[in-house]
Amino acid sequence: LVWVEMRGKATLKRITRVAGRRAAEFDLGAAGEGEYAGTLLRMSLQSRYWVDLATGFVLESRTTAPGHFTPAGETIHLELKEERTLTRPESAGF
Repeated sequence: LVWVEMRGKATLKRITRVAGRRAAEFDLGAAGEGEYAGTLLRMSLQSRYWVDLATGFVLESRTTAPGHFTPAGETIHLELKEERTLTRPESAGF
């Protein structure tokens, strides 16, 4: 189990279009510390995401979260990456 408490800031970058829909583009940056495998884990997070102005649904997001922890005195670096896209034709009620 991984636990990280982060603090950060989301910034509205612009109003644009994604897949023909008006959307707000945001940048999100955060950093924090937590615990993994009984040792201190430090992570940061960078994300860009687009929110549909009519529905509030996230249409697309791209996130990276690099970090490191030090079990038994050896530093281990890690990076999580995630990309999501809402597939409108397959989404009921959209």
